[in-house]
Amino acid sequence: MADNNNIVQDLPQALQDLLNRVALSQGFKPSGYSIQLESGSTVGDGFVGRMIRANIKESGTDRSLKAMCKVMQSNQEARDRYNSPLLFSKECDYYASLLPTMCRFQEEKQVPVEARFSAFPECYLSVYDEQSKEYMIALEDLRQRRFEMWDKLVPMSYENVKLVMEQLGRFHAVSLALKDQRPEVFEQFKAHRDELTRITGIKEFLDSMVKKSIDTLGTHEQDARERMQKLYENFWERINACLDPKAAEPYTVLCHGDIWANNMMFRYEEKSPQEVVFLDLQAIRNTSPVNDVVHFLFCATDDDFRQLHYKEMLQTYYNSLSNLLRLLGGDPERQFPQSAFQQQLKKFGIIGLLIAAFALPPTCTDYAKASNESMDDNSFLEFSTQERDEARYRKRMSGAIRDAIRFGYL
Repeated sequence: MADNNNIVQDLPQALQDLLNRVALSQGFKPSGYSIQLESGSTVGDGFVGRMIRANIKESGTDRSLKAMCKVMQSNQEARDRYNSPLLFSKECDYYASLLPTMCRFQEEKQVPVEARFSAFPECYLSVYDEQSKEYMIALEDLRQRRFEMWDKLVPMSYENVKLVMEQLGRFHAVSLALKDQRPEVFEQFKAHRDELTRITGIKEFLDSMVKKSIDTLGTHEQDARERMQKLYENFWERINACLDPKAAEPYTVLCHGDIWANNMMFRYEEKSPQEVVFLDLQAIRNTSPVNDVVHFLFCATDDDFRQLHYKEMLQTYYNSLSNLLRLLGGDPERQFPQSAFQQQLKKFGIIGLLIAAFALPPTCTDYAKASNESMDDNSFLEFSTQERDEARYRKRMSGAIRDAIRFGYL
């Protein structure tokens, strides 16, 4: 049974009961274990839920199981503001149904294990029950396999970016194969609404962020300023146009939707990244694959990296997608030819800049050193104005604008 002496202070009884279910499902005997808990979240980590670390220890033995448990924010104002119940229920469904479906599909197609999309953690329990007030996603604690997060304040390295692009290509390949060969399955998962654009205050926040981004440019960059001003005048329409699945057909996939540094972890061997795992699935949406690609490249890297490696990373992504799609019995030339990829980049590439305007402020904020500012666990739409963070933001944001122009997106 659970040892309540170490329970996080405001953890409801329903969640303690869910942790007991995790223990029993993993073979622990009733009354033969204890559960120790500690907070797994820090300021700025997330807005839909908070993380709790659970250590389940078997009595009288050395056996233990460590899990990362995601629970909904207890703050009702935060739940309402971010549509947390709807987003949390989506994520529960994806862990319980989508990822196992993708796994079984690749097994049925006899794809070699090393060639599969498997960049996700093991899920012990995924529950969303309005009636019983039970909400939890219990995942393996990846730290036990020596996974670690990238420091979001630092532009990502070549090796890490390449690994992400390879796995992102595989993720989209499985989606394309399911869409073609199991359309009823794909339809089931694409039916979820996109709730992120319905977050209270998101339009107003984006308005201020796109406007703020213009000031990161030098006074001499008049052409770039004018282009950004035109974008600012209809940014909301451009965002929704980029996310519109009808505009991207027949090439839509289930995109991750929030593919940035804090939503992935890496495993290293001798300082070289060997494996990446994607986290936080609540933003998955049916849209152009380009949305994930440019989102990641504009938010996780800087202009120095993109100047050297942008085209290479696009090709890495496409090659990875094509290779797995063929192994799944698909045809890249029919389902997503390279010419269509290039066309979609021109059509939807601007979303990378628009997301950067939204994502780079919190990405460039060192929340650990911003503790004296008015920030708390519900401050997703706030960021630091400290000089050190502002300098980081100005460099990353202005570089994103210049690259959007250079790539023909703006």
